[in-house]
Amino acid sequence: MPEGFICNDIVYGASVVKHAVDVPIIAVNGINTIERGEWLIENGHADMVAYARPHLASYDITNRALAGDESVICRDCKVCLCFKDYKLCLTRQ
Repeated sequence: MPEGFICNDIVYGASVVKHAVDVPIIAVNGINTIERGEWLIENGHADMVAYARPHLASYDITNRALAGDESVICRDCKVCLCFKDYKLCLTRQ
């Protein structure tokens, strides 16, 4: 993975695929902030970004992003607590 790449190796794999094919690529895995997603698209690493855990942690992520609110939307727990009981999510507390 190149120095300065701000996401994990799975997301970097999406970047490699994007530069090898001529179809839109969606990056996914550990992209837990709006800032990271924007960085991936702006720097040509992906055409779209999928947010999973951030939607569980912050149901209003889309409205927050549109309003310019880039506060913590997912704390990236090793095991996502939302899958067990959304009330346990550290971001929601």
